[in-house]
Amino acid sequence: MSLLRSFGGWAALGIVLGAASVAQGQTTACVFRGADSTPPIECMRAECDGTAACPTFFGPGATCDELAIGGTEEMLCRAPCGTLFGCGEASDCPRIADSTGACVPLDAPLSSATPRVCVYPAVQVTYCPDPTTPAADLVSGHFLKTCHTTPESTPTSNYFLGDCDGDGCPNGADMTPCVAGEDACGVVSIGGDCAPPSETDAGVALPDGGNVQDDAGVSDAGAADAGVTAEDDAGPSAMDGSTTPPVSFHGGGGCTCSAGSRAAPRAALALGMLALLVLRRRRR
Repeated sequence: MSLLRSFGGWAALGIVLGAASVAQGQTTACVFRGADSTPPIECMRAECDGTAACPTFFGPGATCDELAIGGTEEMLCRAPCGTLFGCGEASDCPRIADSTGACVPLDAPLSSATPRVCVYPAVQVTYCPDPTTPAADLVSGHFLKTCHTTPESTPTSNYFLGDCDGDGCPNGADMTPCVAGEDACGVVSIGGDCAPPSETDAGVALPDGGNVQDDAGVSDAGAADAGVTAEDDAGPSAMDGSTTPPVSFHGGGGCTCSAGSRAAPRAALALGMLALLVLRRRRR
């Protein structure tokens, strides 16, 4: 890992990075520390190759990412899904969410580390410029702070998790991130893999969990299954105990009805009486 060194050491680089260090051809990855921090934004250029951990400067979860910068691929450390970059010109701005950036000055630099930052109009990372003011072509320091503060008031270097208009909807889920309450939250998802988790996705697990109960209730142990078995099994048992002659089934599929054997003695008696009458008539 190699670090851009300035003012005698990279440790100082994270706090006091001079304007010359973000001149042409020098992309820096910035970290938003919080609106009340001094300074609120710190930037560092930390080249990496993925074999060593990134500096703790970038906070927990810092990643060594391959970024498309000025037509080439560079490996730089940044905060998780960090979208805040210092720049000298547009070619210094890495592509984010498959969008190219523009290098724009701040209306009032928040520190010497951020005289210019990258904006990405195609994905609404513009920091809410006001076209009615002379500073319409500048990045608002005020909105840069609010756009990197989550609805839970937590600092984030990921613009898509911030809340520019303070309406409780993350920028990446807000169709109008600069106008509070203009649209329902979650109607859009901006930022690709760095977008905020959608409420719809979070809710998918609930129906799936419910289906397990449905399967257990209907298919596995449902009333229909239990009912069929109980009624069918109970039917023959009731017949066995009734006054109706029992019916027995044999493996060959035949059916023997025992009620038919009771008629044989009566027929024999009738034939005997008939024979006796005939005999008496002959004797006469």
